[in-house]
Order: sequence, then C-alpha cells, then structure tokens
Amino acid sequence: MSNITEAIIVDLLKFMSDIGFGLNRKDVFIVVENYLKESNQRSLFKDGKPTRKWYSGFMNKYRKEICPRKVSGMQTIRAVATQPAIIDNWFEQLAVAYNVHNLGDKPFQIFNCDESGLQFDQGKVKIICRKGTKNPKKLAPSNEKQMTTILTCCDAFGNYLPHQIVYKGKHIMKDWCKGGAQNVYCNSSSSG
Repeated sequence: MSNITEAIIVDLLKFMSDIGFGLNRKDVFIVVENYLKESNQRSLFKDGKPTRKWYSGFMNKYRKEICPRKVSGMQTIRAVATQPAIIDNWFEQLAVAYNVHNLGDKPFQIFNCDESGLQFDQGKVKIICRKGTKNPKKLAPSNEKQMTTILTCCDAFGNYLPHQIVYKGKHIMKDWCKGGAQNVYCNSSSSG
C-alpha cells in the first residue's frame, strides 16, 4: 500500500475520532477493504482484505499519530447540547420565561428535573484516535445497551421531590426496589 493511501487512512481515522465516530480495528479492516475495492487496489492483499499482520504494522508505523484508546459513550443529543451557542440560547430563553411568568422572587415555583441514564455493559471497545487524545468519546444511540434512568427534581429553594428510578422492562421485579433509599419511586418502561 502506498504512503499516500496510508496517509489518507490515517487522516480519516483521526477525523472520525475527532467528530465522535471513532473506528475500531474491525471498522478499519472494512474501510481499507472498501477503499481498495473502489480504487482497484484489491490485489495488495490476499482476497482483497487487509490482514492482522498488516494492521499491526500499520499501527506501529503511525504510532506517533494514532493509537487505540478505550472510549466512553456519549449520546448524540448530549454532544450537540454542549455547544456554546445552544447553551447561550437556552439561558436567553430562560430569562424571558422568568420575566413573562414573574418568577424572579418565587424560587419555590422554579423546578429543575434531570435524568441520568446508567448504561450497563459498555464493553471495552477501543477506537483508533489521534495520538494524545484524552478520554475519547464515541457517539452512541441511547438504546445501544441496557439502560436504567434515575430522575431527580428540585425547586430553586432547595427542596427535593422523591427520586424516581426507571428500569427497563414491562414489570418491576420486587428485588429491584429492596434495600434502596427511602422515598424513592421505582417504575419500568420498555426503554429504561
């Protein structure tokens, strides 16, 4: 494989990781195979597919630019919601709502509800990313693994409503609610 082709693959791997769609080893094999097929270079490998030996040599050759790293999942909606323009717009809309509803001096009427999704069995997926990347993220749909949701709600005065835990399933198993904190409600849903 030419150095130019390898450089294209390295740039693609860095780019995909930078935007939250890092590729794992299996993905790299598929990308290389498809690239070689489209560019009529299949004869570079037996059956037109790269081998583990090639992959090992490729990763070693470009170890100063790319490396495999364990990822932590990040839901697409959370990645989008953390953009500064979206956050600024949200606070502008919040200020308007406070004024329209005259909530400036009524903290007991202002509530914040947050849900935390606990994904289980995230696995030990490694993606290829830019060398030096700390905590690479991989965007993932929220239903990729089993999910349990914890809902917390409080008013601006500091009073908390009872927590709610939503398990995935049609019915709640009695054991799920035993030994937990007091004043916690347990429910279930098809998605958790």
